[in-house]
Parts: sequence; structure tokens; C-alpha cells
Amino acid sequence: MEQDELDQWAALALRILHNIPAADDGQVADALAVVQDAATEPQSLLTPSDILLSAEEGAPGAELLAACEAAGFTVVTTGFVGG
Repeated sequence: MEQDELDQWAALALRILHNIPAADDGQVADALAVVQDAATEPQSLLTPSDILLSAEEGAPGAELLAACEAAGFTVVTTGFVGG
């Protein structure tokens, strides 16, 4: 995938991430807000040293994953390499 295409997909993913509706309160809403706040630009979704949706301890996504699982939601992710 060319860099320009990757940048455009990341920009789309960022827009989608920031448009996910959440309840006003609760662990899932709070954790989603942390991920949304950390995703300030498209490249923040692509940086290997700070992958937002990683389940690794310390990554913003780890809190979101734990909150979703605690609330009984199954979390499924899929990688995309272009098209």
C-alpha cells in the first residue's frame, strides 16, 4: 500500500473513531474517551511505538478492551492492508 493511501485510510479511521457514540458515563464510555483523546491525528493510529488500540498494558486501548470485556462485550478487531 502506498503511503498516501495509508494516510487516507488512517484519516477515515480517525473520523470513525471520533464519531463512535458512547453513553454519558460508565467504564466503557470513559475508556473510549481516553482512546479518542489520544487519537489526535491520523498518524497516531499508525505509530508502532504508541498503537492506540493495542491490548498491551499502558496502551489506551487496553483500558477500553478491559472495560468492554467487563461489560460483557466481545471485542473483535481486523487489520486492513489496503484494497
